[in-house]
Amino acid sequence: ENGTKCPVCDKFVKKLNWHLRQTHGLDKNLKPTFSTFKHHCNKCGKPFRDKCNLERHLPSCQKSKKDDQQCNICSKTFNSKTNKEIHVKEMHMTEKSCEKCGSNFKDKTDFYRHLPCHFTCKCGKKFINQYKFDRHKERCSSSNPEIAKMILKSSYQNVISY
Repeated sequence: ENGTKCPVCDKFVKKLNWHLRQTHGLDKNLKPTFSTFKHHCNKCGKPFRDKCNLERHLPSCQKSKKDDQQCNICSKTFNSKTNKEIHVKEMHMTEKSCEKCGSNFKDKTDFYRHLPCHFTCKCGKKFINQYKFDRHKERCSSSNPEIAKMILKSSYQNVISY
């Protein structure tokens, strides 16, 4: 479990002070800061500084899991129909072409799965673009003989110093 355990709700969070303020309306000493949070969700108790933010929050809090929108193609779940539609359009309906071989993909996931076949290092690592591949090759002993020599020399010196 990453982060710090919240003393109020026992959740592990990365930014405890922010979580305490935003979720529980408390400062770092666990003192209420409700003077700034005048509105609260009746369902989950989350505090809001203004009515507009509370109203924006309510639909997501009031929905049950059965109301979630699911992508028919990859089964990913979304909390709104709009988010699902954006996902379908961007991930499954936008055609992508591989600049290396000219292959076309209707699904972005398939496109990104395909890319590493063009950028594979002698050491076996695969990359999705030329930039990352080139950066790796500069540091990889399988691709760069100078680095291989330095590693060999340093390990040889370690053996001699014992």
